Amino acid sequence: METGLCRQPSRNAPCPCGSGEKYKKCCMKNVTPEKEEHYWLLQKEAGIKDRIVMSHNQDIQSKIDCCLQEFERQTGAKSGPEGPEGEDNAAFFDWLFFDARLENGAKFMNWVSSSFPSMFTPLELAIISQWAENTLNGIYEQVEIDKENWKIKAREIISGKEYSITERSGTELLKNGDIVFARIIQVFGRHYYSGLLEPILPHQIVQFRKLVEEKFQAENDCKGINYGEFLSLNRLFVSSLTKKRPVFVNRENEKLKLCEAEYSMNGSMAAIMDWFAQNPEKFTILEVPPGRGTKAEIAILTEKTAGSRQKGGMIIQSDVVYEDGSSFHTMGSITIGKDKLTIFSTSEERYSEIRQELQQKFGTWLILKKEKIIDANDEKVLGKLGGHGGKSKGTDEPGKKSPIIKNYLAAYYKDWCSQKIPALGGITPKQALETPGGREK
Repeated sequence: METGLCRQPSRNAPCPCGSGEKYKKCCMKNVTPEKEEHYWLLQKEAGIKDRIVMSHNQDIQSKIDCCLQEFERQTGAKSGPEGPEGEDNAAFFDWLFFDARLENGAKFMNWVSSSFPSMFTPLELAIISQWAENTLNGIYEQVEIDKENWKIKAREIISGKEYSITERSGTELLKNGDIVFARIIQVFGRHYYSGLLEPILPHQIVQFRKLVEEKFQAENDCKGINYGEFLSLNRLFVSSLTKKRPVFVNRENEKLKLCEAEYSMNGSMAAIMDWFAQNPEKFTILEVPPGRGTKAEIAILTEKTAGSRQKGGMIIQSDVVYEDGSSFHTMGSITIGKDKLTIFSTSEERYSEIRQELQQKFGTWLILKKEKIIDANDEKVLGKLGGHGGKSKGTDEPGKKSPIIKNYLAAYYKDWCSQKIPALGGITPKQALETPGGREK
């Protein structure tokens, strides 16, 4: 007989560790009372969910179908004869049991438990009631992880609230500092992660947080809802943000393009330098470092402020930094040597303007040898640094990146190699390459 004091997993039920063995033949003799209570709760949760999904009640199945249609509408997921497939299947049921609402605004689980209470034991009804009252969707940073005792200290990054969580699988998958969009549920005074843990990579967090805060503020102004209610009502919207690749933009809010042109130069370097000096609103001639001979570098200045940015974008910027710590932003550079001039810019518009102006002013002195324009948002460019993407003109080998463009991309992606990736088990890509399993991932 189940009571509030008897919270032990069923001996003959499948072990919640996922081994496929019965609990009594697997983890039963190897867990503390606190861990055993956690297993008991996971078994109860699984039993409640299975009973609802497997129910032959037409009203329940009809409501599930309605919820599925709403899930497909919000996410764009497509279902087969057996319902959603793959990741969409897990995401749908994760949302259905804790956040899905019917047309009248009531949560699906509240409707099931109040309409068909005889389906459940009193203890199960109490658990469902706890779900309704204590579901905490949030963006959680893992502050401290105790793998041995299945303990996680997590902080919600927008509200700042901290929670002590009992979580077996989370301590296996997550590392300190990892950030996930997840759901914490409090049942009988204990907090635990329930459902999907959706990772947010370090380079995504700033724009992810900005989009969430903007939408919350808009809905709070209209509906007067608190942050927790907002995340429950918008669970699918926030979840979709974790799957979006950021759009890279430059300082002038244009989609980032890496543009380079190389000219042979048979005219006066001094005359060309004078022209750049006469346009200080567009260019700054940098001090030529010792040992560089007749070579000079010119910074391309920004014309627009960075105050208005494209939503969902990430600012990629080139800075000129001086020894005293002062700096300014640029849109690229121009390098002039004895017989060669090279233009590099992160703005296709500025790049084209400079090329046109130079052609008009010094057309007979400059002969285009090579040109490259690479879209930094191209999937192939994001996938690897060499051999794909972009358009090529002149004598350059098609698809092959120049040293300037390759170095620019390498500098950006170098940081990624040192970031901890949840999908790799919380280690960096560099560390993953050192293990056979990591290389396969």
